[in-house]
Amino acid sequence: MVHEHVSSEGLMAAVGEADYIVVAAPASASNVGLVDARVLAAAKPGAYLVNIARGQVVDYASLLEALRTGHLAGAGLDVFWQEPFDPADPLFDYNVIATPHVGGVTEESLNGIGAAVACNIERLMRGELPHNCVNPEIWDRVKARL
Repeated sequence: MVHEHVSSEGLMAAVGEADYIVVAAPASASNVGLVDARVLAAAKPGAYLVNIARGQVVDYASLLEALRTGHLAGAGLDVFWQEPFDPADPLFDYNVIATPHVGGVTEESLNGIGAAVACNIERLMRGELPHNCVNPEIWDRVKARL
C-alpha cells in the first residue's frame, strides 16, 4: 500500500489512482469546494472519500451525486457543512460513516497534544517563542509581559 500526500496542484492526478482519498486541507477561501464534481469524476471508480478537514472543502452536492451514482463506494465524514448535521440527510442513504469530529482522537494523539502543550509552556517559561506560533509578530510585546 502506498501513502502519498499531494498538494491541490497534484490532486487530479492522485485521485485517479487512489482507493482512499483523505481530505485534510484547511478551509481557506481557496480550498472551499476544492473537492468538487470535477475532482470526484476523476476519482477512481469505487474509491472512498474521507473528509477530516472541514465540511466546506468538499462540495456537498458533488459528493451526494458521486455516492448516488455509485462512482464512489462510500465516504467517511468527520466534519460537516453545518452542525449539527441532520441525521435524515440523503447522504446517509448511501455507504457513509459519520463521526462528530473525533475521528483523530486517540490515546496517542491526546498524549501528543499534551506533550506539545507542556513543551510550549516550558518554552514560555524560558522566554522562548512557542512552537507553531501563528502570530510571531507580537512576540516581543508578549515577552515583555512575562
